[in-house]
Amino acid sequence: MEQEEVDFVVKQGYRISELIQVCADVPGSPARQTEIRPLIKAGNELNCKNLIVLTENEERADTAEWFGIQGTIRFLPLGKWFSLCRKKTMMNQRRVHGKK
Repeated sequence: MEQEEVDFVVKQGYRISELIQVCADVPGSPARQTEIRPLIKAGNELNCKNLIVLTENEERADTAEWFGIQGTIRFLPLGKWFSLCRKKTMMNQRRVHGKK
């Protein structure tokens, strides 16, 4: 039996909000299926639809299927993902401190 894993699981409280794989080379490479398959399977098992592959510079969304399980995978450059996380953190801090 082949073991597969997801690189990162992001939680908000008890809820899993993101499943993340990290891959430097994605387009047309054998690594693509190696990175996507665990995301689809884990997303299905953990009821998480926010599936992300962090890349060097590729940005797109792709629908993939594995044995009848479908998922939409977002490919994001690492720098953009960090920027989005920073914005979310700042918005949450403003909410906590009552600022708009």
